[in-house]
Amino acid sequence: METVYSYDMYVINPYYRENLQADIEESYQVWLDFAKKFEFDELAKEIREKRDELLAETDKEMVLDRLKIEIPEDVSMTTIVTGIKQFFASFKEVINSEMAKYRQELRDIPQQERFPL
Repeated sequence: METVYSYDMYVINPYYRENLQADIEESYQVWLDFAKKFEFDELAKEIREKRDELLAETDKEMVLDRLKIEIPEDVSMTTIVTGIKQFFASFKEVINSEMAKYRQELRDIPQQERFPL
């Protein structure tokens, strides 16, 4: 039977000083906790950057010109009311679209359980 070892590896680059090794050996848990938090924060940063990039790529899908607003040449109370109705119908369509849901899911990524792991 073969023994298999599993372990996590954390990499940090502390500034060298003469007593660094002794300091690490004496405060191993402090260093380990620091390395875990550092990795966690870096991973969270990378994920948020990718999320922000995806949101930026989809911004064009959510801009107001997608609402198909038409401003009539002859402004009257009837055309204003019709325009307002058209605006809210288009607004509802954009807000309830699959793209809007996708963008909300991107924004919710940091709230997921065990984020960023």
